[in-house]
Amino acid sequence: AAPPLASPANAAVITIWNQIAVNTAFNNTTPGAASPTHFIYFAFTHLAMHNAINGITGKYELYQWDQDAPMNASPEAAAAAAAHRILTTYFPGQTTALNTKLMDSLASIPDGTREANGVAFGVLAANHLIGLRVGDGRGATVAIPPALAPGDWEPTPPGFAPFTGTAWLGGVRPLAVGTYDTFGPVAPPAIN
Repeated sequence: AAPPLASPANAAVITIWNQIAVNTAFNNTTPGAASPTHFIYFAFTHLAMHNAINGITGKYELYQWDQDAPMNASPEAAAAAAAHRILTTYFPGQTTALNTKLMDSLASIPDGTREANGVAFGVLAANHLIGLRVGDGRGATVAIPPALAPGDWEPTPPGFAPFTGTAWLGGVRPLAVGTYDTFGPVAPPAIN
């Protein structure tokens, strides 16, 4: 059963940590470079914050988790701590900057039991999500078969470079949906 509703949370923490996640992911690559992998880490961040907040407030169903927090936990502290834990796990080179951002977030929350319980629960929510995603297919080696028929991929001019992209992304275990089949496109037209 869901716990009774706690005091409402300030939703600004979600917007703030979303922007921090964006900045963190893009600071980890060539400036302006985008990668489909960024969206995985944005999803991890938001699912961890979702579980952290809703484990406290009981407002929405948790994502693959059934843990309730103490009623005297701050949802804002939980969300900030959950996002911080996800981002420092997957972008460890930015831990110092992320620690500063966490301290900034927590500065607006009165020190004490609510803040401490919120932080602890947020870390717990993030650690659960991190555990769920172990072995999910990220970074797997994908062999590109030789081009034998029209429509098969092959190196293109001018460099004829081998494929070095994120083909593994297609094999990552779905996140927050049961199967990709629900969203799959129709078959492509025949090449002839």
